[in-house]
Amino acid sequence: MTEEVGDAAELDKAIAEHVAGLVPDGATLQVGIGSLPAVVLRHLRGHRDLGVHSGMITDEIAELIEAGVITGTRKSTDRGGIPVLALPSTAGTASRIVARLNGPAGLARADAGVIVTEYGVADLRGLSLARRRERMIAIAHPDHRAALDRTEDKT
Repeated sequence: MTEEVGDAAELDKAIAEHVAGLVPDGATLQVGIGSLPAVVLRHLRGHRDLGVHSGMITDEIAELIEAGVITGTRKSTDRGGIPVLALPSTAGTASRIVARLNGPAGLARADAGVIVTEYGVADLRGLSLARRRERMIAIAHPDHRAALDRTEDKT
């Protein structure tokens, strides 16, 4: 996707479409709360036999249970899976994809498996730091890609 995504609802929808494409039937979900996870869950209505690993049940999860999408039939306890981090590419005018962290991070670099923005999917598993950087720049907002590409990571 190269076109500019307009409002927040369209941005969430673009990200949700990418995430839904990563979720196979029978997968186990762990989601947070908020508008983006809600939209992602709504995009999973065509899936089957999903499981949930969560301490909370949102309205969207309840709807998927009632629709027969979430059955838990293929879920085994704490199976793990592909860690997917879904987020908008920007926060205001600032890029959320950065060349270097300036403070504590909520996710260790080794745990960042697949990152999804409205501009696509970056599968980082098993890649060198240079290849991870390339994939992350590819899903950054187009207005920030050149600056990210010029920034050398000296870590």
